[in-house]
Amino acid sequence: MTTLVIDRSAELQSLALADGRGGIAACTLEGEDCRSGDWAVKTREFLRGHGVFPGGGPLDRIVVGIGPGSFAGIRSALAFAQGYALGAARGGRPC
Repeated sequence: MTTLVIDRSAELQSLALADGRGGIAACTLEGEDCRSGDWAVKTREFLRGHGVFPGGGPLDRIVVGIGPGSFAGIRSALAFAQGYALGAARGGRPC
């Protein structure tokens, strides 16, 4: 089971990718403002760099940190997770 973990609630924002046996990779989103759209592009690059898509395996779930912290960061991470899930449910390949 491949899991993407997104935490944009804290001052130091981060991504992690894990499988059922442990972690695969992690990175921080340095210098990103909670209102910046660049984090979604960096998330896509992070996933592509680890073979999740395109042409790689799908995500089985997305876990989002919900704070306490930045409401804008939490809201955008939840929207990303929901958008990814809707695209995947329709058989599409997000991004």
